[in-house]
Amino acid sequence: MTKAPETEEEKLPFIAVIKQSFMYFFNNLGLFARVASLGIVVVLFDMFADFPTLCAVRGTECPQNWQQSVSTLLLLLVSVSAIIMYCRNVVFKTTAMSWASFVRALLLYIVFSVFLVLIIAVPSIAVMFLYGVAMPEAGQHGLMINLLMLVPLLISIAVAPLFLIFPAVAVDDRSFGIRRVFAIARGNHNRIFWGQFLMMIPCAVVILILNYAYRFIGIDNYLVNELFLIVVIAFSLVDSCLKASFYAHIYQFFKARQGTLK
Repeated sequence: MTKAPETEEEKLPFIAVIKQSFMYFFNNLGLFARVASLGIVVVLFDMFADFPTLCAVRGTECPQNWQQSVSTLLLLLVSVSAIIMYCRNVVFKTTAMSWASFVRALLLYIVFSVFLVLIIAVPSIAVMFLYGVAMPEAGQHGLMINLLMLVPLLISIAVAPLFLIFPAVAVDDRSFGIRRVFAIARGNHNRIFWGQFLMMIPCAVVILILNYAYRFIGIDNYLVNELFLIVVIAFSLVDSCLKASFYAHIYQFFKARQGTLK
Protein backbone atom coordinates (compact mmCIF):
# COMPACT_ATOMS: atom_id res chain seq x y z
CA MET A 1 0.00 0.00 0.00
CA THR A 2 1.44 3.35 -1.05
CA LYS A 3 1.78 5.93 1.67
CA ALA A 4 0.30 9.35 0.91
CA PRO A 5 2.87 12.10 0.51
CA GLU A 6 3.53 13.91 3.76
CA THR A 7 3.10 17.23 2.02
CA GLU A 8 -0.62 16.53 1.75
CA GLU A 9 -0.88 16.62 5.54
CA GLU A 10 1.42 19.61 6.05
CA LYS A 11 -0.03 22.23 8.38
CA LEU A 12 0.19 25.97 8.01
CA PRO A 13 2.80 27.18 10.57
CA PHE A 14 0.22 29.26 12.41
CA ILE A 15 2.36 31.25 14.88
CA ALA A 16 5.16 31.79 12.36
CA VAL A 17 2.79 33.11 9.68
CA ILE A 18 0.98 35.42 12.13
CA LYS A 19 4.33 36.81 13.29
CA GLN A 20 5.59 37.13 9.73
CA SER A 21 2.42 38.94 8.64
CA PHE A 22 2.63 41.48 11.47
CA MET A 23 6.38 41.98 11.00
CA TYR A 24 5.95 42.57 7.28
CA PHE A 25 3.50 45.37 8.02
CA PHE A 26 5.72 47.10 10.58
CA ASN A 27 8.83 46.65 8.44
CA ASN A 28 7.11 48.23 5.43
CA LEU A 29 5.36 51.29 6.82
CA GLY A 30 6.33 53.17 3.66
CA LEU A 31 4.17 50.75 1.68
CA PHE A 32 1.28 51.35 4.07
CA ALA A 33 1.72 55.12 3.65
CA ARG A 34 1.44 54.76 -0.14
CA VAL A 35 -1.58 52.48 0.10
CA ALA A 36 -3.25 54.62 2.78
CA SER A 37 -3.00 57.66 0.52
CA LEU A 38 -6.02 56.18 -1.27
CA GLY A 39 -8.05 57.13 1.80
CA ILE A 40 -7.81 60.82 0.88
CA VAL A 41 -10.69 60.15 -1.54
CA VAL A 42 -13.00 59.24 1.35
CA VAL A 43 -11.71 62.09 3.52
CA LEU A 44 -12.35 64.71 0.85
CA PHE A 45 -15.84 63.42 0.11
CA ASP A 46 -16.81 63.29 3.80
CA MET A 47 -15.51 66.81 4.42
CA PHE A 48 -18.02 68.15 1.91
CA ALA A 49 -20.88 65.78 2.81
CA ASP A 50 -21.22 66.30 6.59
CA PHE A 51 -19.02 63.31 7.54
CA PRO A 52 -21.32 60.36 6.71
CA THR A 53 -18.50 57.90 7.53
CA LEU A 54 -18.62 59.06 11.16
CA CYS A 55 -22.35 58.40 11.42
CA ALA A 56 -21.86 54.95 12.99
CA VAL A 57 -19.22 56.36 15.34
CA ARG A 58 -21.63 59.02 16.60
CA GLY A 59 -23.97 56.29 17.82
CA THR A 60 -26.95 57.85 16.06
CA GLU A 61 -29.26 56.45 13.41
CA CYS A 62 -27.64 56.88 10.01
CA PRO A 63 -29.83 58.48 7.33
CA GLN A 64 -30.14 56.33 4.23
CA ASN A 65 -29.28 59.07 1.76
CA TRP A 66 -27.01 59.21 -1.26
CA GLN A 67 -24.14 60.69 0.77
CA GLN A 68 -24.16 57.69 3.10
CA SER A 69 -24.28 55.27 0.17
CA VAL A 70 -21.46 56.99 -1.71
CA SER A 71 -19.31 57.18 1.42
CA THR A 72 -19.78 53.46 2.10
CA LEU A 73 -19.01 52.59 -1.53
CA LEU A 74 -15.87 54.75 -1.56
CA LEU A 75 -14.59 53.19 1.66
CA LEU A 76 -15.24 49.71 0.22
CA LEU A 77 -13.40 50.50 -3.02
CA VAL A 78 -10.47 52.06 -1.17
CA SER A 79 -10.20 49.11 1.25
CA VAL A 80 -10.29 46.51 -1.52
CA SER A 81 -7.80 48.51 -3.60
CA ALA A 82 -5.47 48.63 -0.59
CA ILE A 83 -5.71 44.85 -0.12
CA ILE A 84 -4.99 44.20 -3.79
CA MET A 85 -1.95 46.49 -3.87
CA TYR A 86 -0.62 45.14 -0.58
CA CYS A 87 -0.97 41.50 -1.61
CA ARG A 88 0.84 42.19 -4.86
CA ASN A 89 3.70 43.88 -3.05
CA VAL A 90 4.14 40.92 -0.68
CA VAL A 91 4.18 38.44 -3.55
CA PHE A 92 5.80 40.43 -6.39
CA LYS A 93 7.67 43.13 -4.40
CA THR A 94 5.81 45.76 -6.44
CA THR A 95 2.30 47.16 -6.67
CA ALA A 96 2.59 47.81 -10.41
CA MET A 97 -0.21 46.48 -12.61
CA SER A 98 -2.19 47.63 -15.63
CA TRP A 99 -5.45 49.50 -15.17
CA ALA A 100 -7.33 46.66 -16.88
CA SER A 101 -5.85 44.09 -14.48
CA PHE A 102 -6.57 46.33 -11.49
CA VAL A 103 -10.22 46.89 -12.43
CA ARG A 104 -10.66 43.17 -13.10
CA ALA A 105 -9.13 42.27 -9.71
CA LEU A 106 -11.25 44.91 -7.95
CA LEU A 107 -14.51 43.64 -9.46
CA LEU A 108 -13.68 39.97 -8.91
CA TYR A 109 -12.70 40.64 -5.30
CA ILE A 110 -16.00 42.41 -4.57
CA VAL A 111 -18.07 39.77 -6.38
CA PHE A 112 -16.35 36.94 -4.54
CA SER A 113 -16.76 38.79 -1.22
CA VAL A 114 -20.53 38.93 -1.82
CA PHE A 115 -20.50 35.26 -2.80
CA LEU A 116 -18.67 34.32 0.41
CA VAL A 117 -21.08 36.35 2.55
CA LEU A 118 -24.02 34.55 0.92
CA ILE A 119 -22.42 31.14 1.50
CA ILE A 120 -22.22 31.95 5.21
CA ALA A 121 -25.43 33.94 5.63
CA VAL A 122 -27.97 31.88 3.65
CA PRO A 123 -27.51 28.55 5.50
CA SER A 124 -27.30 30.40 8.83
CA ILE A 125 -30.58 32.20 8.21
CA ALA A 126 -32.17 28.99 6.94
CA VAL A 127 -31.22 27.08 10.10
CA MET A 128 -32.55 29.84 12.34
CA PHE A 129 -35.75 30.08 10.30
CA LEU A 130 -36.35 26.32 10.47
CA TYR A 131 -35.71 26.36 14.20
CA GLY A 132 -38.22 29.21 14.56
CA VAL A 133 -40.82 27.22 12.60
CA ALA A 134 -40.18 24.01 14.53
CA MET A 135 -40.02 25.82 17.87
CA PRO A 136 -42.50 28.75 17.83
CA GLU A 137 -41.55 29.60 21.40
CA ALA A 138 -37.87 29.86 20.46
CA GLY A 139 -37.59 33.25 22.12
CA GLN A 140 -37.96 31.56 25.50
CA HIS A 141 -34.97 29.29 24.88
CA GLY A 142 -32.10 31.72 25.34
CA LEU A 143 -29.42 29.02 25.48
CA MET A 144 -30.56 27.48 22.21
CA ILE A 145 -30.61 30.89 20.52
CA ASN A 146 -27.02 31.43 21.64
CA LEU A 147 -26.05 28.03 20.29
CA LEU A 148 -27.67 28.86 16.96
CA MET A 149 -25.44 31.92 16.76
CA LEU A 150 -22.54 29.48 16.46
CA VAL A 151 -23.85 28.36 13.06
CA PRO A 152 -22.29 31.29 11.11
CA LEU A 153 -19.01 30.73 12.97
CA LEU A 154 -18.91 27.03 12.14
CA ILE A 155 -19.77 27.68 8.50
CA SER A 156 -17.07 30.37 8.31
CA ILE A 157 -14.49 27.89 9.60
CA ALA A 158 -15.72 25.23 7.17
CA VAL A 159 -15.28 27.54 4.16
CA ALA A 160 -12.09 29.23 5.42
CA PRO A 161 -9.96 27.86 2.54
CA LEU A 162 -11.95 30.15 0.24
CA PHE A 163 -10.06 33.07 1.77
CA LEU A 164 -7.13 31.95 -0.40
CA ILE A 165 -9.02 33.15 -3.45
CA PHE A 166 -8.69 36.77 -2.30
CA PRO A 167 -4.88 36.96 -2.69
CA ALA A 168 -5.11 34.80 -5.81
CA VAL A 169 -7.43 37.39 -7.36
CA ALA A 170 -5.05 40.18 -6.32
CA VAL A 171 -2.09 38.55 -8.08
CA ASP A 172 -4.17 37.26 -11.01
CA ASP A 173 -3.53 33.58 -10.22
CA ARG A 174 -6.34 31.74 -11.97
CA SER A 175 -5.22 28.31 -10.78
CA PHE A 176 -6.78 28.85 -7.34
CA GLY A 177 -10.33 27.75 -8.03
CA ILE A 178 -12.85 26.75 -5.37
CA ARG A 179 -12.14 23.01 -5.57
CA ARG A 180 -8.40 23.58 -5.69
CA VAL A 181 -8.17 25.72 -2.56
CA PHE A 182 -10.08 23.13 -0.55
CA ALA A 183 -7.65 20.47 -1.78
CA ILE A 184 -4.44 22.33 -0.98
CA ALA A 185 -5.69 23.76 2.33
CA ARG A 186 -7.05 20.48 3.64
CA GLY A 187 -6.77 20.28 7.39
CA ASN A 188 -6.01 23.98 7.75
CA HIS A 189 -9.51 25.42 8.08
CA ASN A 190 -9.10 26.54 11.70
CA ARG A 191 -5.61 27.94 11.12
CA ILE A 192 -6.77 30.08 8.22
CA PHE A 193 -9.93 31.32 9.92
CA TRP A 194 -8.43 32.11 13.32
CA GLY A 195 -5.35 33.59 11.69
CA GLN A 196 -7.49 36.14 9.87
CA PHE A 197 -9.43 36.75 13.10
CA LEU A 198 -6.23 37.52 15.03
CA MET A 199 -5.08 39.94 12.34
CA MET A 200 -8.32 41.90 12.80
CA ILE A 201 -8.23 42.19 16.61
CA PRO A 202 -5.76 45.11 17.03
CA CYS A 203 -7.65 47.52 14.76
CA ALA A 204 -11.03 46.35 16.01
CA VAL A 205 -9.98 47.23 19.57
CA VAL A 206 -8.57 50.61 18.51
CA ILE A 207 -11.68 51.54 16.51
CA LEU A 208 -13.91 50.48 19.43
CA ILE A 209 -11.91 52.76 21.74
CA LEU A 210 -12.21 55.57 19.20
CA ASN A 211 -15.98 55.07 19.13
CA TYR A 212 -16.24 55.48 22.89
CA ALA A 213 -13.82 58.41 22.89
CA TYR A 214 -15.76 60.22 20.16
CA ARG A 215 -19.06 59.77 21.97
CA PHE A 216 -17.50 60.75 25.29
CA ILE A 217 -16.11 63.99 23.86
CA GLY A 218 -19.52 64.77 22.40
CA ILE A 219 -18.30 67.82 20.48
CA ASP A 220 -19.85 68.30 17.05
CA ASN A 221 -17.01 70.44 15.74
CA TYR A 222 -15.73 70.44 12.15
CA LEU A 223 -12.06 70.09 13.11
CA VAL A 224 -12.80 67.37 15.67
CA ASN A 225 -14.89 65.50 13.08
CA GLU A 226 -12.12 65.80 10.51
CA LEU A 227 -9.51 64.53 12.96
CA PHE A 228 -11.60 61.51 13.98
CA LEU A 229 -12.45 60.82 10.34
CA ILE A 230 -8.77 60.68 9.36
CA VAL A 231 -7.90 58.44 12.33
CA VAL A 232 -10.84 56.06 11.71
CA ILE A 233 -10.05 55.70 8.00
CA ALA A 234 -6.35 55.26 8.76
CA PHE A 235 -7.03 52.37 11.14
CA SER A 236 -9.58 50.89 8.73
CA LEU A 237 -6.79 50.76 6.15
CA VAL A 238 -4.34 49.35 8.70
CA ASP A 239 -6.88 46.56 9.20
CA SER A 240 -7.09 46.01 5.42
CA CYS A 241 -3.31 45.89 5.10
CA LEU A 242 -2.86 43.49 8.04
CA LYS A 243 -5.41 41.13 6.52
CA ALA A 244 -3.76 41.50 3.12
CA SER A 245 -0.38 40.65 4.65
CA PHE A 246 -1.85 37.48 6.17
CA TYR A 247 -3.67 36.57 2.94
CA ALA A 248 -0.51 37.00 0.88
CA HIS A 249 1.67 34.99 3.24
CA ILE A 250 -0.72 32.04 3.45
CA TYR A 251 -1.11 32.26 -0.32
CA GLN A 252 2.65 31.89 -0.72
CA PHE A 253 2.68 28.93 1.66
CA PHE A 254 -0.10 27.07 -0.12
CA LYS A 255 1.17 28.08 -3.56
CA ALA A 256 4.40 26.29 -2.73
CA ARG A 257 2.35 23.23 -1.78
CA GLN A 258 0.23 23.34 -4.91
CA GLY A 259 2.80 21.59 -7.08
CA THR A 260 3.19 18.75 -4.56
CA LEU A 261 -0.48 17.78 -4.70
CA LYS A 262 -1.94 15.58 -7.41
